[in-house]
Amino acid sequence: MILPSSVDVQDTVVSPAENHSDRPILELLRQGGYTLRRPDEVVGFLSRHSSLVEILEEAPRQILRHFGDGMSSLALEAVKDPEAENDEELILFIQTALPINQALQHLDRLDDAWWLEAGSRTQGNLGMNLEFV
Repeated sequence: MILPSSVDVQDTVVSPAENHSDRPILELLRQGGYTLRRPDEVVGFLSRHSSLVEILEEAPRQILRHFGDGMSSLALEAVKDPEAENDEELILFIQTALPINQALQHLDRLDDAWWLEAGSRTQGNLGMNLEFV
């Protein structure tokens, strides 16, 4: 599923009030070059779903391998389903300025080479979408 880039979110570079237990997660996200939307929510989600950290560590390298210069940046957002009380998911947005058909081709190759296997390890807690910038 592709979400439109007009999703109403506040972009924030990783800089929430850090506590001791969040430091390893924040350091990993900084090293991966992620931008966090509502950082406290993202860090809280990752604290509850620590199995995602390994996948988020792999993701920038894999995405860059398949998108190359077509990847502008990566963003993370914890998204809640307003109709389901406890339904929350972390979304990794691949931000790109590529034409939609070309971006979808890159995404298909990424799916085949890495995401289908990696996504199976997320237990439905991590999604990946294109965001056109």
